[in-house]
This record gives sequence, structure tokens and C-alpha cells, in this order.
Amino acid sequence: MLTRLTHAAIAFAVTAVLYQAYVLAVAPFIEPAPPTPLVGAAAADGQASHGPEALNKHRELLAAYFPPDHWCFARPPKALESESRQVLAIFDGDRQSHNGVLTLPRVAILFFPTPRDRAAAPPRNAIVLEPSGGAVLQMEPQGQNAAGFGRLQYGQLLGDVIVHSDMNEAGSHDDLRLTTRDIYINEDLIRTDQTVELQLGGHRAFGRELELRWLKS
Repeated sequence: MLTRLTHAAIAFAVTAVLYQAYVLAVAPFIEPAPPTPLVGAAAADGQASHGPEALNKHRELLAAYFPPDHWCFARPPKALESESRQVLAIFDGDRQSHNGVLTLPRVAILFFPTPRDRAAAPPRNAIVLEPSGGAVLQMEPQGQNAAGFGRLQYGQLLGDVIVHSDMNEAGSHDDLRLTTRDIYINEDLIRTDQTVELQLGGHRAFGRELELRWLKS
């Protein structure tokens, strides 16, 4: 019984973390909103950057979450930070098509439970999500003359998908790590049919299939 309760608690904690990440990163793009310039151009809040500017601006922050041989240090990435300062996406090699398909061969997303203070040290409880095969997203096309795309329609995070966080306490006893593959997202859910491996501190759990639904009020 205790083992089952422990596994249930781990599953709940991980689900809560993924749900929070989903709300921060996906929800802003599924509600009707003005076109969102995701790549290459500065958004209205001025938080988009790319090339050496992005790496220099975020180097200390990225060094807290990625090893020195990570792709973001080999070649300066593009970066997009949300107006709330709770989501930072870094990506490289992006391609856009006229019909709204956004291909990101290399992408990693950092989620911050509270708005990030840019003058403070990198918070240990940030959540890092990275798909090894990048992402392909179908965005709502805005027409040939419009800048960027509208809301997210559906997409996939490809290859091995790792979600990890040092969480709140010093040491590894509450660290989070989730590994799965090929996550599908759309306006209503995030889902994978693949094996899911969970670790929260010294506790481990294994399963297959994970689905979180976005219940609109």
C-alpha cells in the first residue's frame, strides 16, 4: 500500500509540474490572441533576441541548467522570453512555412514558477524541458503578409523528451526527472503513448502513457 501511495504521490507531483509548464508555455497560444512573432523578430514586449546577443544575455542563466558541451553554447541560439518572465525558450535552425508549420530542430524551454528576477542568481526550481529531436508545431497561419503565426493548433515534441528540475531544496532528495518520448500537444491536451520514467528524489516510478487535458472554463 505504501509503495502504491508513494508512486501515486510521485505521479501527482510530476503531473502538477507538467500541467504548470503546459499552462505557462502552451495556453497563451491556444486562446484567441493577436499574431505572435515567434522567430527572429522582436515581439511587442521586446523580449526576443538571437545570435550572440541571446547567448551573451542569457549565458549565466543557461550555464546553470545545461552542461558546457550543450548545443546552445556551440552556436549562439535564438531566444524568446515571455512577457511574464516565466518562460524562456532557446532554439536554433528554425524553419517556417507559409502554411503555419514551425520546425525547431533544436529547442529547450525553461519554466520559472514565479517571474524571474534577471538581476538575481538563476533559480534552482526552474523546470527544464528538452526534446532530443526538436519540435514541429502547426500554428494558425496569418496570411502571407502577416508577421508570425497565431495560436497553436497542434504539434509534437520529437525523440526523447526529458523534463528535470532541482526543485526547491538543496541537495538531490527532491530533484525531479521525467523521461519519455514523442509528446503530442494540441489545443486541449498534452499526451504520449510511450513509456514514462519518473524520479522524484530517491523515489522512482514507471508507467506507460501520460495525458493531461486542458479544461477550459
